[in-house]
Amino acid sequence: MSPRDLCLAVLVAALWGCNFVAAKLAMHDIPPLMTTGLRFVLVAALLLPFQRFPRGQFWPLVRVGMVLGVFHFGVLFWALRTVDAGSAAIVIQLQVPLGTLLAAILLGERVTRLQVFGIIVAFGGLVVVLGAPALADKPFEVALLLSAAFAFAFASIQSKQLASLPPFTQTAWLGAIAGPVLVALSLVLEQDAIARTVAAHWSSWGGFAYTVCASTLAGYGLWYTLLARNRVSHLMPFMLLVPVFAVLSGIAVLGEKLHVQIVVGGVLVLAGVALVVLRKAAPVPTLAEAD
Repeated sequence: MSPRDLCLAVLVAALWGCNFVAAKLAMHDIPPLMTTGLRFVLVAALLLPFQRFPRGQFWPLVRVGMVLGVFHFGVLFWALRTVDAGSAAIVIQLQVPLGTLLAAILLGERVTRLQVFGIIVAFGGLVVVLGAPALADKPFEVALLLSAAFAFAFASIQSKQLASLPPFTQTAWLGAIAGPVLVALSLVLEQDAIARTVAAHWSSWGGFAYTVCASTLAGYGLWYTLLARNRVSHLMPFMLLVPVFAVLSGIAVLGEKLHVQIVVGGVLVLAGVALVVLRKAAPVPTLAEAD
């Protein structure tokens, strides 16, 4: 990997890590379901005119869109509004070992002993993280984050049917499918969603703009450019930096506290994830990696 591509890979990790903070800024005024729904709608509006209709794969896209777009993102953003950005970024990394377990159960994929050890280490790290003051009194939010991680893992298996579709085609159509559903759910479940969105402070709109432009469009544009020039196995280790940037940006921008449980547990979770994912060519991250 060239020095330029190395710097770009770190930049992508930074863009995606800081997205957790940007989402929290957006949700300070804009309700969570409306935030993620509008994000999907805008991404679809920007990308869809340049994408073809996925003939023969539309209904698989609908299934993935409902699980990944509606459930994963809806639940993740709902939890993120009251959980520290860094803590959420660490917990959501469990989607990797969960995906490995589901692939073994549903697809019969082989799991090595080292991967099993990595899964145990990752969940051991979760136990440590749960002792942090930021999460100790929030069992419901933790359950939501774990549900979101499970949904991502399940959607990753479903998305194997979409392997022939270009990544931006998947992103555009997933946005077109999930966005309207999330906006509709917001209007039903979130009180005064439209009024709160219209009256949102500029900082909330700035956070929202970041999730669309920096995290999704710029982040994915750079990521797919890197994939065209480098092996996936060379790029995936940089994704372990995403929660690191989430923690650092949460401290710098939101004033979040760095507790010893987050440091120790986070290291264990990331070490476990590394053992799971670095032993094989990992799949290309979908929109969920840019949470």
